[in-house]
Amino acid sequence: MAVEEPNGVVTALAKLSEAVVLSYPIATKEEFRAQLLAHGPTVEFDGQRYDTEFGAKLIPSFFFPITDRADLVHKVTELLGSRGLLSDPSSHAH
Repeated sequence: MAVEEPNGVVTALAKLSEAVVLSYPIATKEEFRAQLLAHGPTVEFDGQRYDTEFGAKLIPSFFFPITDRADLVHKVTELLGSRGLLSDPSSHAH
């Protein structure tokens, strides 16, 4: 099932995952948080600056371990979809 990409969210997420260099695999949420914070106090997502600590808290503990960048993008895309921030194009069919 394909997922729509409102406002380029998935593309922006992929760009963010390339810009913030992380060491994989990431075993725990705390390890993820520490790696993000080592990047700096803010990260840029879709043209906006966000507090790194805030961003790290958005990822639930049950998403770990994260094996690689593709796994991170996949899991965050699922998270966005579950929160209604991405939509299933079949839901727009008439």
